[in-house]
Amino acid sequence: MRHPIYTAVCLFVWASVIGHPSLRNAALAAVVTAGAAVRMVLEEQALRQRFPAYAAYAAATKRMLPYVF
Repeated sequence: MRHPIYTAVCLFVWASVIGHPSLRNAALAAVVTAGAAVRMVLEEQALRQRFPAYAAYAAATKRMLPYVF
């Protein structure tokens, strides 16, 4: 998993939506998840430019969920 901190944040946010379901909480969780996704993409672009070997690492390792994404 390349982004364990973002994964943990998203899991905690969505767990709180399950624990306290509301449209507002789901919308906030969606904003947090979208923000994490944007940050992951931008960070990976910077890492690929700075460290050419990162592309091989990224090809062999999933972003957030092993064997899925």
